[in-house]
Formats: sequence, structure tokens, C-alpha cells
Amino acid sequence: MSVEAEAWAWKQRVSSTEKIVLVRLANRSDEHGVCWPGQKGIAEDCSLSRETVNRAIKHLVELKKLEIIPRHDGLGRPMSNYYQLRVNEGGNVTDDHRGSDPASQGIVTDDHTNSHIEQSVEQKDKTDDSISVQELVESWNDLCPPVGLAAVRELSPTRKQKAGARIREHPKVGFWNDVFHNLRRSDFLLGKVNRNGHDPWRANFDWLIDNDTNCIKVAEGRYAKSER
Repeated sequence: MSVEAEAWAWKQRVSSTEKIVLVRLANRSDEHGVCWPGQKGIAEDCSLSRETVNRAIKHLVELKKLEIIPRHDGLGRPMSNYYQLRVNEGGNVTDDHRGSDPASQGIVTDDHTNSHIEQSVEQKDKTDDSISVQELVESWNDLCPPVGLAAVRELSPTRKQKAGARIREHPKVGFWNDVFHNLRRSDFLLGKVNRNGHDPWRANFDWLIDNDTNCIKVAEGRYAKSER
């Protein structure tokens, strides 16, 4: 693991989904910011779908946070890609890294690595680090159903109004990154804790946006991972 790369990944102004993927890649990278995990493994580690991982990687490439480096064997057949984190402007992989074979270094690779980004989904270019209501809902649906919380099926006028109010109070992507990171780690919010003999309670999108305090409490980590 590259400590420098992971610290860099946490500081990037990207969506919650993209940050989780970027941090996971950084966690798997070497001292040069290079890694080669399979997308299936990334999806399982991050509790995301393969499609969501594909979209996140594609947008990270567009944002120049990440570079995909194709690799081929001696017969020109495609092999698993390298992922190069753009930690520094001059941080591209050298020719030696591009041509090296992890197996020759005694490193076990993930057989499930895709050699191509499968999705071609256009995403809005951000001119700042603010978040929209639609992006908030998409982040919820990308990150929360995989850990057992209900997806948002419809953005009703009431939900849109309340979500808009929360975003006006906390417009920055970084705040919502903290919200989703802490929410996914809280046993209490995920309904894994008995409450004095009562059935467990699970958070949902309506609870998160209902007032001006719930999302703040989550962002501040007040619902500890194993809170009782």
C-alpha cells in the first residue's frame, strides 16, 4: 500500500462513489501509485456493482485522477490493465513499469480484471466541488443499497425540496463524502444493533434529509461503527 497515494485519494474533490473507488485503488497501489486489481474485486471491496465501478473509473480518468494503461503479452494478446494514480503531475508509469509482468515479480494478480472500461456514460463536468440533488440521490443509490439500505425509487417534490434544503446548508461534496463513508460503517444506521429489546432500526434517505441535524450527526461520526 502507498500511504502517500491513499492520503492523496482522500483529499480529492470527487463524488462519494468515485472517492471510495479511488481510495481502494490507492490502498492496493505500490510506491509508484500503480495497481492492477480486478473490477470484480473492487466492486466487492467497496460494496458496489460492477457497473458503478466502471462509471466511477471512467469519470476518474476524465478528471485526470487516474490513468488506465493497457498491457499485452508477447503475442499481442490483451492482459489485465494497470491503473496509475495521478498523485503527481509527473506520476505516470515509466516504460519499465508498463512492460513489466506482475507474475514475474511473484505477485498474484486478479483474474477478474477487465481489459476495457465497459460503460460509456457521460457525466456532467463539475466547475466546482458542489453537489446537486440528483447527484445526492445517485450517490445514495450507488452506495447505500449494497449495504442493506433502501434505494430511492422516486424523487418526489417533497424529497426534492428537503434534499435541496440540506444541500443549501451543506453544498460541498466533501461533506457528503463524510456522510456516506460514516453511514456505511455504522452498525446502528445499518440496522445491525438491537435497541433494548426492540427491533433494529435502519436509516433511509428520507431520514437523512428530514431535518438540519441528521446528516450533520452522521458526518461528524456520532453514530459509531458499533454504537448501541
